[in-house]
Amino acid sequence: MLLTAAAFAGARLHFVLVGQPETSLFDLSALFRGSGLHAPGGFIALALATPMVTRSMGLPLSKFADGCMPVALVSLAIVRVGCF
Repeated sequence: MLLTAAAFAGARLHFVLVGQPETSLFDLSALFRGSGLHAPGGFIALALATPMVTRSMGLPLSKFADGCMPVALVSLAIVRVGCF
């Protein structure tokens, strides 16, 4: 659940920063206005959050990554199809 929340937060933040250049970095209300997500932001947030979550759960990162890789590849394929 934490990684899902991190992915959505990163995707939204990336969309606001990249997709709406007129928005100020300090305008926090822009995060909650409108709609839109950006997949690269979600993947960046996951890459940053995964080591912290696995360490807090006591899981080895390598085994966790091995288990998540098939899901990550399928979700990347779905996201790429959704871009067209």
